[in-house]
Amino acid sequence: MDICVGNLPNEITGSDLREVFESFGRVETANVARRRHGNESGGLGFVGMPARYEGVSAILGVHGRNVGGQTITAAEVRPGDPVSGACHTRCRCRTGN
Repeated sequence: MDICVGNLPNEITGSDLREVFESFGRVETANVARRRHGNESGGLGFVGMPARYEGVSAILGVHGRNVGGQTITAAEVRPGDPVSGACHTRCRCRTGN
């Protein structure tokens, strides 16, 4: 299951994001989108969890949680959805490149 995480603090890293989600199950990927200029977070990240039930549990447990002084959001990425599916699976914000 792919999860879109929003309203992330500027200093968060993929490792930090992974740590937040690992308490809910196995995390395959955790990437934070970076701004083109500088190394600050773009406020958006993606987490990949192989087990759907763990992903749903993570969304319910993380959405609205305070991380780094900001209340983050979490939702399932649905391909084709104009909001959560806006990025393509090869987008640099998902691959960390």
